[in-house]
Amino acid sequence: MVEGQIKRARRLGRQRFTNQITIAMVVAVAMAALPGIALAAPGIPPKPPTDQSYYPGSASSATLAFYGIRGCDQAAFDIAHHHNSEVILGFGGQTPFKNQNVNYPKVGTEAQNDSHNFIYSDIVKVAVAYADNYARCDVGGLYNVRLAVGTSNDLTINTAAGNTWYVNAVLPVINHVLGTGDGNLVHVYGGSDLETEYSSPASAEDWAEGYDEYTNHVAHRCCTSYLDFGDAGGCMPTHDAGFHDLGSSCNRGWYQHDVWLVGYYFPSLIHGAHAPSINPAPQIYTEGAAQAWAQTSLWAYYHNKDYPHVPMYFQGPLDQNGAPVPGQPVTFYSAGAWHAFAEALISAGLYSGGQAPVVNVMAYSLTI
Repeated sequence: MVEGQIKRARRLGRQRFTNQITIAMVVAVAMAALPGIALAAPGIPPKPPTDQSYYPGSASSATLAFYGIRGCDQAAFDIAHHHNSEVILGFGGQTPFKNQNVNYPKVGTEAQNDSHNFIYSDIVKVAVAYADNYARCDVGGLYNVRLAVGTSNDLTINTAAGNTWYVNAVLPVINHVLGTGDGNLVHVYGGSDLETEYSSPASAEDWAEGYDEYTNHVAHRCCTSYLDFGDAGGCMPTHDAGFHDLGSSCNRGWYQHDVWLVGYYFPSLIHGAHAPSINPAPQIYTEGAAQAWAQTSLWAYYHNKDYPHVPMYFQGPLDQNGAPVPGQPVTFYSAGAWHAFAEALISAGLYSGGQAPVVNVMAYSLTI
């Protein structure tokens, strides 16, 4: 199965990897070719304004009004800070099944704690409420928000689910925003909280490939990428004893190569007028998470045989505003997440030997 994953990545990637990757490779090779040139390790760059993301709880009238207000608030925040923003609406894992004990919908999403569930039309309503009010309050139209309509890989996760997410949760929001003429103010993406504990790597890669395959049909208003806002759980440093061509091992049979595939490679395949490439916004709740993602970027630069000397780039860290996670009673707030992640990337050596400045590419700070 591992060999098949590599062959599939190479087959797809040789055909249509994005301009972002090509440019990064040219820059890295050119810098490395200059004798005596090396980028000095910088200080930690200043954190951008932190954008608020959400886990919606329903699609009631009150909830729709709430997310309308939040969209307007974000527009005002962007204007005040002269800042483009990125926001995630996370709706939980996909499920096509009816739970006989609880009145779940036949299709849509359900939260991990069973606290709420959505049919796809309700997901669209919440995202549209946010988008419409962001555009309404973006006075002068000087700023924009990247709005990720997100699921996760903890329930139904396969090729059909990736296709379904785009068709039923993302595309209707895109059509609405383009129809109202607000496509330059609200850039709509898919998204998924892709975590190594939630599914096998093969299933997550199937979901990503399903999303990618559908969005590259011109007839469906090609195209929009997706944002990985998950983890690199359990990924060890690249010098770990278990390291090989796929990188070090992570949780549940994942390797660094798998994290790279679903978080960076597949989103970069999607291209078109409405689809600039989008890098992951990794969960940086703890120091260990910062190190895991930095080491995965380092592996991509030194050991990824498909695209050597191209590090993994990031939108910026996602924090949980100090809320606890299993085994960790206190997690980072935004300032701590930014500092830890930037420091981990710099400490990993991603500034030496002509490598591209990964830290300076990060344009966002997100909290949820």
